[in-house]
Parts: sequence; structure tokens; C-alpha cells
Amino acid sequence: MVNLSKKALWIILSIIYTMPAIASPAKLYVSTDGNDSWNGLYLTHKSGINGPLLTLEAARDILRSRRKEGRLAEGAVIYLRKGTYLLQRTLLFGPEDSGTEKYPVNISAYKNETVTIGGGRRITDWQPISRGMYRAPLPMLDGKQWIFRELFVNSEPL
Repeated sequence: MVNLSKKALWIILSIIYTMPAIASPAKLYVSTDGNDSWNGLYLTHKSGINGPLLTLEAARDILRSRRKEGRLAEGAVIYLRKGTYLLQRTLLFGPEDSGTEKYPVNISAYKNETVTIGGGRRITDWQPISRGMYRAPLPMLDGKQWIFRELFVNSEPL
């Protein structure tokens, strides 16, 4: 057992209490088995009550909300767990989402996990219409006709 004099104890406590707080970025987790009604604070889900978020959009919105409330002074990291994330619509980030030079907002794969973010759609129900020609119905996307620049067949661009 270490005996400290009152003076030594007072000096140690003074140093601890006068040290500036070390800023730590907020951490949010996103997973392909997450849920956007959860808080995103946990790496895995806890009894179905809380766990990682499902979408980057939800993580972005939580950080926006925290910034408006003044609870994001030290930046943030959004960790994506392994898997493929297919975006259902354009994901927009604005200047308000970037943090600052000293306290940035980063989006990163968790540890060495492999993450893929894509916005493609699978086109199905192809029907032959003549030799070497096929057609497929394209459903509406958010009430609009599809506009695309690339078409792939068996992972090869046409």
C-alpha cells in the first residue's frame, strides 16, 4: 500500500482536474444487419434493443442532429461493418457534414473489414425479342424513369 501525504495527494488531484479534457470523436456503427431505429453506438446489436445503424443516411442524420444540439464539437467517425451497402437513393453530404480541420468527420471500414457501397440495380425478367436482342421492363424509381450510364452483364460492362 502506498502512503501519500496530503500535500502529494493534493498535487496529484490538482493536476488531474486541471488537465484539459482529451477530445474523443463520436463513434457510430453501421452494419448490414443494423436497424435505423437503433442509436448506432454499439458494434453489434444488444438484445434487439440497440445496436448499429442500417444506413449511412441514418448515421449522417444523427451527426447532423448532434451538431445542431452542440454535441459534436470533437468530430466523429462512422464505422462501416463488412458487407455490401446498396444505396436506394443518392446519398448527399454537404459542408455541414464534414466537421472541421481539427475535428473532422470520417467514414471508414471497421478495422480491416471489406466494405462495398453501390448504387446499382439488378434488372430482371429479360425476354428475347430477336436474335441477340433482349428487353426487360424497368420499374419506376422513386416515381421517376430510370436514367443510367452503364449496363453490366455478368459483371462485364457493355
